[in-house]
Amino acid sequence: MADHVVAALDRMQVAGARPAELAAMTRRLEQLDDPDAGRLSGDVLEPLEDLPELDGLAEPSAARACEVLDALVVVKLNGGLGTSMGLSGAKSLLHVKPGKSFLDVMWGTHGAGGHRFRRCAGRPAA
Repeated sequence: MADHVVAALDRMQVAGARPAELAAMTRRLEQLDDPDAGRLSGDVLEPLEDLPELDGLAEPSAARACEVLDALVVVKLNGGLGTSMGLSGAKSLLHVKPGKSFLDVMWGTHGAGGHRFRRCAGRPAA
């Protein structure tokens, strides 16, 4: 086992991590050491056929929409662009429009869903 994996697991154990958590972290850290981890070769991919268009789908009930939004997670991976642009700080704080940072613009992309989610979760929409 690599030294960095052992060090991470030791810190977790000292912090009180349970055996199942340590085992899960061990698997994940070992996967990161695998140069082929996360890669799919083209010969194992299959095209998705008969995907319905959004306009062709029935409108869900408000209860169903809230149920789905309660489980929704948006993961946005941004990496490398700031470094290649020569930035030394977080790109998300860079002002890209008058009064708006990159983070503000990204929030605007998903903001309507966020408002809907907060309403469904019983929190006021911002």
